Amino acid sequence: MAKCSLRIDFVTHEVYKAALKRWYYRPDVPVGKLVRLGVWEDGRFVGIVSFGPGSSSTLGQRFGCTPLQSCELNRIALSPEHKTEVSRIIKIAVLTLRKQSPGIRVIVTFADPQAGHHGGVYQGAGWIYTGKTTDDRRYLYRGEWLHSRSVRASGNVKRPGGKRVPCPRPRDCERVEIVPGKHRYVLPLTPEVRALVERARRDAPKADQSASSSSESSTS
Repeated sequence: MAKCSLRIDFVTHEVYKAALKRWYYRPDVPVGKLVRLGVWEDGRFVGIVSFGPGSSSTLGQRFGCTPLQSCELNRIALSPEHKTEVSRIIKIAVLTLRKQSPGIRVIVTFADPQAGHHGGVYQGAGWIYTGKTTDDRRYLYRGEWLHSRSVRASGNVKRPGGKRVPCPRPRDCERVEIVPGKHRYVLPLTPEVRALVERARRDAPKADQSASSSSESSTS
């Protein structure tokens, strides 16, 4: 890719949301407190990268990390005209995150094969592949597809921070579909965590002919 000046800095929620709507295949904003970073090339805004608490409080547990020591890289949304390699953008975004949140010891992200992603950008950035997640379900509720985490038999779901909010029940939904698991990549940030992650290392998947590693996005 062509060389250019690159800047990564914090952006507002409004700028972040607009970038998702413009450049991401799913416009929904991840739940929880986010670290929202913008990407500029030669002074031109070309996208966002964000980190958050993840969908599960046990995200980093298997690597000896508490919820405050782990996070998820949950969105990469870039203009198709961006010039910088995505793996380089990821590396600089991680450095920015570590300055802002020095207690983070591990970062996890997921690549969605249904969207044509195999995780090549994470392989290029030095992340460790640890296998696929289990298959999941999606529920159609009032014309909108919901993740299984947003549908509960109890009729309420626990949000980050412990607050419970109402949600649809499976019986309220019009349809359910099985969704194949996602590729999981992990970036250890301390020697102790790296030793644990290495034990979980698996052979990373290769690119499909229909997918381009330069345009992949993180999905959660």
